Amino acid sequence: MVDLNDKARCFSFFSPVYDEEVMHKIGTNYNLLRLDRAKDKTTFLEKHGSKCQTLIINGHTELNQTHVNNMPNLKLVVCSSAGYELMDTTTLQNRNIKLTNTAAALFDDVADMAILMILASMRNLVRGHDYVASQRWAEKGMFPLQSSLKGKHLGLVGFGKIGQAIAKRAAVFGPNIAYHSRSKTRLAAFIIFLVWLILLFGRTFWSLWFQADRKLKI
Repeated sequence: MVDLNDKARCFSFFSPVYDEEVMHKIGTNYNLLRLDRAKDKTTFLEKHGSKCQTLIINGHTELNQTHVNNMPNLKLVVCSSAGYELMDTTTLQNRNIKLTNTAAALFDDVADMAILMILASMRNLVRGHDYVASQRWAEKGMFPLQSSLKGKHLGLVGFGKIGQAIAKRAAVFGPNIAYHSRSKTRLAAFIIFLVWLILLFGRTFWSLWFQADRKLKI
């Protein structure tokens, strides 16, 4: 039996996920085991792991079989990012431990940021801001004109939810959009299914959206 001290369940934070204000709010309703603050995580898990029923972690932190074995009452792993490549999903499956991630919740925001970075690159936004903030524009005149996304080639390697969301947003800027994926997707007329080497010719931007793991080689 796990002693929950009249609280719903024990949470363990394997790595920093939320700011301290959010952590405090969670702590008012749940028992928190702050593994993220432990100097020796192995010793901490050996001592307190049996109390943990829910583990909150981000996708950049390894979760291996030894970690899981030290939490015999673990029922749920909550990953605060879309990727979970560093987690031993086989061990979780064998123990019937549920794993959740944020892919469905975050893909729109990730796509927004991808468009932001593409446009910032095309328009040299960071250097332009620097130019204005340093008041060089008053001495040297206007910042040089930059390039438009219209008519350029945008290549999407990986065409899942994030890739498709980027394609929909990018289309309004007028680039030629092509993607490479494991299967053909009928999204809209402007999406062309091409082998991505074709995109090496001409003015091209790449956006890579696929699972990164040890088996992947580029």
